[in-house]
Amino acid sequence: MDSEHIDRSQLRESDADCQVLFIYICAFAMEYSVSNSALAAANRWSIFLQTSTDESVRLDIFRGRNNDGLTGTLTLVSVNEVYPDDVLRVMMFRTLGQPTVKLLVETLVGKGREKYQFTQDERGGRYWVYTVVSDWEEAEFLPVGSTETAKADLTLCWHAGGSFPIEIVPGIFYN
Repeated sequence: MDSEHIDRSQLRESDADCQVLFIYICAFAMEYSVSNSALAAANRWSIFLQTSTDESVRLDIFRGRNNDGLTGTLTLVSVNEVYPDDVLRVMMFRTLGQPTVKLLVETLVGKGREKYQFTQDERGGRYWVYTVVSDWEEAEFLPVGSTETAKADLTLCWHAGGSFPIEIVPGIFYN
């Protein structure tokens, strides 16, 4: 789980070896404006790896932690809840094969998923989440069909009143 592109500073060491019971993909409200774009609202997507009845590890790819403002940093945070109350949309997936937090993260690192650059207009989070779900399904940590289920929700922008279609814009995985 070591990489210069991973921030584990808020991960309790003991959580790395915990079995992940469920994986939750959560959409949060995020207001921002992008120059030269009509997009004024979007979602911030996070992944929660449930490790007990009331704890999880939050997995995020954050942009802007490097000089260019677009290079992502994979962040792991131990939290004392399954996922926060302020989510707009939740997808829940039961894990297969009793993976640990460490194994799920190592699967991503093995494919270079911690090395990600967002687009110039700061998009790409949906694509990163879609790719992560696909990787875990391919590794048989998630049931067949999980990627398509995730894609159905990721192609919608969620807000308090419902949703509207939005494109999954890919960022770039780099070596």
